[in-house]
Amino acid sequence: MATTPSPLPHDPTRPPACSWRGLLIDSARTFWPVPVMELIITVMARYRLNILHWHLTDNAGWRLPLPGYPALTSIGAQIPRDPAHWYDRTCAPQRSGTWRTSPAHTTQGFYSDANIRHLVRFAAQRDVRIIPEISIPSAAGAAIRAYPHLGNPNLVSPQEDNSTLWPLASSLQFVEAAFHHACDLFPSPIIHIGVPWTDWSQWERDPRLARAGLGSGQDIERLFIDRATRVLHFHGRRAAAWDSATRAYGSTPPGTILLSSRHNETGDEAASSSGASWVLADSDLLTLSHPTVDPSSPQPPLTARQLADQLPPMLHKERLKGVEAVAWSTSVTTPDLLFYHLLPRLLVVGEIAWHGDDALTWEHLAPTIEREMAYLRQHIPYWTPGRS
Repeated sequence: MATTPSPLPHDPTRPPACSWRGLLIDSARTFWPVPVMELIITVMARYRLNILHWHLTDNAGWRLPLPGYPALTSIGAQIPRDPAHWYDRTCAPQRSGTWRTSPAHTTQGFYSDANIRHLVRFAAQRDVRIIPEISIPSAAGAAIRAYPHLGNPNLVSPQEDNSTLWPLASSLQFVEAAFHHACDLFPSPIIHIGVPWTDWSQWERDPRLARAGLGSGQDIERLFIDRATRVLHFHGRRAAAWDSATRAYGSTPPGTILLSSRHNETGDEAASSSGASWVLADSDLLTLSHPTVDPSSPQPPLTARQLADQLPPMLHKERLKGVEAVAWSTSVTTPDLLFYHLLPRLLVVGEIAWHGDDALTWEHLAPTIEREMAYLRQHIPYWTPGRS
């Protein structure tokens, strides 16, 4: 991608309003090859976004090697895409059924240690920090598919949703190994440990866990979180987690940065009231990859102007470190589709994350975005914006 001076943020000589100016990229559901990741980082750097939150593990895929666990990449990185039928009736008609026609390789693959170290260097040279996310204790379906003994022993059918780690010695050892290796690969002082909303009842219904003194889902989730953060502290790092981590602690795991993850402001409230530093992330406002908030009630995504109007007032909340746009890949199967969702709204996020209340008004921002989009159409490989 050719480089010319970026018009956004409009005055980068000023100090940034937000120290965390992020973008989540989901490589677990769609495997983005290294050249695509380089392009994403280059686009981020153009708009002075400085945190790449890299979602590397989930039920749909495990994308990094782990010594001693070869099946994570031979099995966990080769899972077929899960259909998302709701997407067809909400996205642009020309893009209907993208998940059906996406090549198998979009869900098959992993990043070698050398790939990861290269991307970390590539990003650092552009003032972007990569923060990896390894999801525990739930959204671990790819790891469990590779190593079934890590999951619920009561679920034996492949059709059952076995996606939550079980509180056994082998699972805790796996968690330790995963975060030790993450600290080896990523120099970031912050490592994201996931902690999405977990159904505790599946643990609490297991009489064997109750007999072992593990009858509380809250205590079990804390067991996993404590084990992960202990490894991070050993390496001099701290954890980031989704705001649902507050369920296990009543507030927040000590020293953890929270990212708001739930819609309708419940995540924002949980994060802002936790007493911890937090980031406005996967909310109704900043999830750029989903055409709807609620799949059962389709509605248009927020426009760039709505984002420009609604985001600045959100930056005044207590202990807020910044904002993070989110690009889940549930149905985002190609680079073309990824940039269709990101642009032009990512430009708005970059302007507001840097300038806050002093961001350009829409009257001045709109023509700047129009000119910049014309530039991007000529310089972003893979993207065919005429389809949108």
